[in-house]
Amino acid sequence: MRCIFLLLATAGLATFAQDSGFWTNRKDFTQQGYTEFAYAGSYLYAARPCEGIDIFQLDADNRLTHLNFFPLPGDTVEDIRIRGNRLFLQNALAEQMTYLQWYDLSDPVMPVFENQRRVRETYLVWFVSEDGGTLYEHGFIGFPLYGITRIALDHPHLEETPFAIIDDNRTGYDKIVVEGDQVYLLGFRRVSAATLKVGTGAVVTDTKEIVLNGFDFKLMDNGEVLLVQTEDLLYVYDVSTPGRLIHRTTAPSEIDAEREAQLVLDRQLLLAISETQIRQFSLANPGNPQLVEAEFAHCQPCLIDPAEQRLLAPGYDGLTIQDYSAGIATTTTSLREAHGTFTDVAWRDDLVVGFSDGELWFLDWSDPDAPRVTQRLTVGGLRADLSFSDNYLYTQILDREARDNQRLRVFNVANINRIFQVDFFDFDDSHQDGARLVGIKDRKISIYSLNPWNLHTPLAEWSPISDRDTYSDQDRVFLKDNFILTTVGHRWNIFQFTPSGIQFLSSHFMGARAFLWMGDVLYIADSRLIVLDMSNPADPQVITTAPLGHPPWGPARLSTPFNNSLFVSGLYGTTHFDISDIRNPKQTTLSVTGLNGDPAIQGNEGLFITECPSGLARVSFFDCDPPIFNDPPTRVVVCEGENTVIDSGLIGEYQNIIWMRDGEVIPGETGTTLAVQGQAGPPVRYSCAVSGTCDFATLIDIDVISGTCDLSSAYARWQTDGYFCDRLNPTVLDFAASINSGDTCP
Repeated sequence: MRCIFLLLATAGLATFAQDSGFWTNRKDFTQQGYTEFAYAGSYLYAARPCEGIDIFQLDADNRLTHLNFFPLPGDTVEDIRIRGNRLFLQNALAEQMTYLQWYDLSDPVMPVFENQRRVRETYLVWFVSEDGGTLYEHGFIGFPLYGITRIALDHPHLEETPFAIIDDNRTGYDKIVVEGDQVYLLGFRRVSAATLKVGTGAVVTDTKEIVLNGFDFKLMDNGEVLLVQTEDLLYVYDVSTPGRLIHRTTAPSEIDAEREAQLVLDRQLLLAISETQIRQFSLANPGNPQLVEAEFAHCQPCLIDPAEQRLLAPGYDGLTIQDYSAGIATTTTSLREAHGTFTDVAWRDDLVVGFSDGELWFLDWSDPDAPRVTQRLTVGGLRADLSFSDNYLYTQILDREARDNQRLRVFNVANINRIFQVDFFDFDDSHQDGARLVGIKDRKISIYSLNPWNLHTPLAEWSPISDRDTYSDQDRVFLKDNFILTTVGHRWNIFQFTPSGIQFLSSHFMGARAFLWMGDVLYIADSRLIVLDMSNPADPQVITTAPLGHPPWGPARLSTPFNNSLFVSGLYGTTHFDISDIRNPKQTTLSVTGLNGDPAIQGNEGLFITECPSGLARVSFFDCDPPIFNDPPTRVVVCEGENTVIDSGLIGEYQNIIWMRDGEVIPGETGTTLAVQGQAGPPVRYSCAVSGTCDFATLIDIDVISGTCDLSSAYARWQTDGYFCDRLNPTVLDFAASINSGDTCP
């Protein structure tokens, strides 16, 4: 069985992720603002990366009210548009997995997911008809051609043959507008037009360059006039005769040719917007725009509200409204608050300590909905290890950005409102276990007692005897009972602390960025996860290895918040494993959006750093049971035109089931079995996504292979070149032998 674990990250799977396995309370500590916006009918939709969309309403008096937020799992929302009664967005769910998704806006405050399409080309551009019913996709369809495909959104997965092919082997276009049988395309510093001669099959159409240095274009509401913005000119074209220039208007100053430009249109008002300025034109005579003195404050992007005659300038964390009904009146409102960001965190009782860009933040978390910053201290450095012991916090800076003699700082945290530093030491790395602490500095290992507390007189020290054992700035040290583990370049060493001192045991040629030792099992994180048998510490034996979804860059960490759970954390993400089977760690993902960094664990709760948006998520863990499968098939063979039922093999408890066909969700299929029909063509991959009793999502893949069951036609097909195997003239006997051997070469 091919079995992988994943985070369900499409809006179409929203019902799949239930908070039955853990409870999350989240607090953002960052100015992770908005990047994409759409506006219609007094409603403003603002997207935040990796989070979702906030919905605001703007009344006639420019008062902004937050109405709702709906989450959108994924890396980033790249585009938002409203057409008819639908909200469209382009959402990057993972690397090389971008989807065009659309939502029903019958209730503008409660968007309802309708469907989605996989965007297979990164440079594909799309346009939706004004009624929101037809999608036009433009992208590469085969060298050297670009094409336009029309899709009816009521049947979005029925691919149409491209009804317009553009013979263009240059870079694709980044904007498309379709009006009747005319298509307008905006490419890099050029605008083109083509006539769509819709017929049977793909029809090559003529493409005419209108302008060689166009930056944006707009069709007038009457559909008769095309406006094109260039570096320093505004062109007006007659749509009835594509390419016929009516007028051009000279601007007093240039628009930066390397910057994005935008045209905003409202009846008789036209704004030409660049990175640095706004040019305003009067369209009282559409064929002859007149440049007027610009009174608008600069904005980019700009959204226009014709009904209320106001220009909206949404930004990263604020909204500026320019009312032009009578003169220009400006109103500014804030959308979000700004706080710090964290790369490392520790947690004990109500005290949360976060490390952010050389600063320690101390927070009182007694009220999870309103954490209070009690103190901020500058310590330097880019990464840190934080750990508690009794009433002390140990802060180990993991790079040289801190002052060299203060890389391990010890703070008294007995009083959450009065935290102070009690000592500092010059260690490249350190680790505390129980009543002892081990530190490493250049060529020397030192071990100290914490009970009684004495970090000035080591219990023992060890120094290397040759230059090849010299330690670098990135070396790590780990203490477990009486054993000390260290890294030296691409090797790691084992030492033992005895009454006579620190003794070297063995050296092993494999990378190690982090260690975790539990019982007789040692976990090592490097470019992969390595599991070792430590029943004899002097002679570790590799049990197994497993790939990491987020290989650590720089210092890494390993932690286990609850039974059978292992987190491998690095600078750019966290990989989670189910380690109930020591010999077969299974990679899983918890549904904590933007999980990053090492979790701080306290009892059955964890505090996670979230990367996108940067902040903290407080998680309560419950008993988690992954779905159980009874040997599901990896492939099923079915006759063409005949029906069969594939069984996931799922037994026991589960929360939800979703079936997918080649990655696309099959609506309404939520059972343990799925009826399929054999169809001519390549194998089809059906996937069954199942959630267990908590937010672990398991995916199994079953390939359905369709074949002909008519022997005469099967024999004829088998005789083609692809089935000759090693025989020049296969016979009926060879055919029979092939069938008996499972359709392999006899």
